[in-house]
Amino acid sequence: MARKKQEVEQKFYAKYWPQNGMVAGITNELPDSGSFIEIEKVVAEKFLSGEDSYNKYKVINNRLEKDVPEVNLTPVVAVFEAISEQASEQDFIVEWNEKNKHWSFISTVKDPAIFYIVDADNYSKLIRTIHLENIDKQSTYSFETTAEEDIKSLAVVTRKYLKSYGIRKVYD
Repeated sequence: MARKKQEVEQKFYAKYWPQNGMVAGITNELPDSGSFIEIEKVVAEKFLSGEDSYNKYKVINNRLEKDVPEVNLTPVVAVFEAISEQASEQDFIVEWNEKNKHWSFISTVKDPAIFYIVDADNYSKLIRTIHLENIDKQSTYSFETTAEEDIKSLAVVTRKYLKSYGIRKVYD
């Protein structure tokens, strides 16, 4: 008599930072340390295929009876996107220029946008806000702080208005 193939149940986990609940990654291996929760396979597949971004989600700890935590994966209300992709043919390019000490914003559209210059290690630490009202292909803004001179310690974030963003770093 032929044996029936036993299907192995595949489990997925979301690892997260307990300080802020932000999801750090998705895995199909049971983590041996750190904070994590089990998530449904369909949710994990959306993250892993790129259909949905786990950066838009947060783990929220709801206290229940007997202080037993129930942890759920819940969408974050205010979603920001860090601009980290190398600039090429994106709809919007942010240029950091060390020599001339300025930011340039190059766009294929004239929509207004807001960009936040933040500490790369702590997005809650705001360095500067740049509000672009009427962008006409390229707008330039001089650095206002010495913190803006060190691109390695900065991140540029924005709400996702366009399909693609890129950053260009000019050193000379």
